[in-house]
Amino acid sequence: MVTRMGTRQRKTRQKFTKHYRERGKLSLSQYFQELQVGDKVNLKINSNMQTGQFYPRFHGMTKMLRSYLAG
Repeated sequence: MVTRMGTRQRKTRQKFTKHYRERGKLSLSQYFQELQVGDKVNLKINSNMQTGQFYPRFHGMTKMLRSYLAG
């Protein structure tokens, strides 16, 4: 079996790019957003923040929130 070359963010140049109006800092209202268990959320990777990114395979999916860990 051939080992996988590269990192998690390989081949994501077009996938993570933002519109020029959406670039910059993350807004505080988006950062402190209240979520409840059972809410449907659209998973979208914010390329401005490196920490806390999920695997790019799930980018663009809509899922239901099963548990919530307040950090």
